[in-house]
Amino acid sequence: MPFDGFTVHHIVEELKQNLLQSRIQKIHQPEKDELVFVFSANRKKQSVLFSASHNHPRIHFTEEQRKNPSTAPVFCMLLRKKLTNGLVTDIRQIGFDRIIEFDILSKDELFEKTKMKLIVEIMGRHSNIILVENEIITDSIKRINTFLSSYREVLPGKPYKLPPIDKNDLSSLSSDQMREIISSQPEKSVANSIFSSFQGFSKGMGQEVCMRCNIPDAAKIKDLTDRDFQCIHQEFHTLIQPKEKGGYLFYKKDDSFPVDFAPCLLTIYKDYHSEEKETLSQAIEQFYKNKDAGRSFQEMASALKQSIHTRLERDYNKLNNLREDLDKSQKALSFKEYGDLLLANLYSLDENSSEAQVHDFYNDRPITIPLDPTKSPSDNAKEYYEKYNKAKRAQSHIQEQLKRTKEEIYYFESVLDSIEKTDEIENLEEIKEELIKNDYLKKHRGSKKKQKKTAESKPIQLSTSSGFLLRVGKNN
Repeated sequence: MPFDGFTVHHIVEELKQNLLQSRIQKIHQPEKDELVFVFSANRKKQSVLFSASHNHPRIHFTEEQRKNPSTAPVFCMLLRKKLTNGLVTDIRQIGFDRIIEFDILSKDELFEKTKMKLIVEIMGRHSNIILVENEIITDSIKRINTFLSSYREVLPGKPYKLPPIDKNDLSSLSSDQMREIISSQPEKSVANSIFSSFQGFSKGMGQEVCMRCNIPDAAKIKDLTDRDFQCIHQEFHTLIQPKEKGGYLFYKKDDSFPVDFAPCLLTIYKDYHSEEKETLSQAIEQFYKNKDAGRSFQEMASALKQSIHTRLERDYNKLNNLREDLDKSQKALSFKEYGDLLLANLYSLDENSSEAQVHDFYNDRPITIPLDPTKSPSDNAKEYYEKYNKAKRAQSHIQEQLKRTKEEIYYFESVLDSIEKTDEIENLEEIKEELIKNDYLKKHRGSKKKQKKTAESKPIQLSTSSGFLLRVGKNN
């Protein structure tokens, strides 16, 4: 599920329960569009991830340790200067949209109290994290000029303006007001009308409300009854009620990766396996951790398969060429017979002749042998023997190359099979290291730092009921 208004609503409640009156102890920027704040209250430290990633923008508590750059980026240094030891006085959602504001009471260089706002806008590729003082932008993790947005600039010194909001806040509307708004689109499907009319609704949550109200997928606004309108309004308020426990993950049958997360059990996933987490943040973090791991796995598997397919294509072409060369070399072995026949018939051959017609005693038939008229018959025989010896040496080399090429093809096909069968990124790392070690892949030209030594792959050890030890290994 996208990080919609419902998720923001519940994550804000979770943040408020834990962070109000806490102080900002540390600020890190592990990625160009991600921040990690460490808050401290009552001797308890809690880390919060702020992400303006265009793929997975989000905000939640985090327990994952992220690697920070040796030199902090400029925006991170500014935040440290302005917000370190600042007191969180309020956290709120703007309307029912995906915008969160943190009110922070801090001190300036003269130790005067100053009120700052840290604004998190979770809006896909337009996501941003903005520091504001007295409604003036101090800076942001993404600077937006007029070339990128004609509606508003997000630059230091510019007044802060909310992103354009063209939807209504259903949390502040009565059932009749809601009905009036969506009734203006009588031919539109109910779920799409809810999604396009009200803040914070993803398409999935629009479908969820409809399913809870027993409204068919194909139903249009004009088909709704009074009871349906009342139910939509009521279910919306049910979904935003405060919850004691946090979040849920939803899995397809026999699948280890969650397909979605939500702050509550969803009817649209009634046929899925659900896993309850202690907090919504835990559910969100596990979902994106698995999603990132799955994406990394797919990217690595795809890159390895592409490299191996390229190698295989070369080897298949090489194999065909070698087979053609082998056929030619085998035909060239007849040059020895030509030499033997010429030497056996030297007495009857004419000088400066372009061909010799002799009896082939190997196959008991007449044969015509091409000759170089500038050379004597004995020199022609000598040249045929040289061609024969050259072809014989070439045949030995070709057969050796054929053997190596076939072995390499078998190896690459077995590696492809291993990639197809594995579902663990550690196995892909082992395969990659093996390909680099055998010079089939180039080593990445990155940092000159000493590479971490890869742990030696060891077989799995199993014990049978009768006490025997089984070792299960893998190779290509």
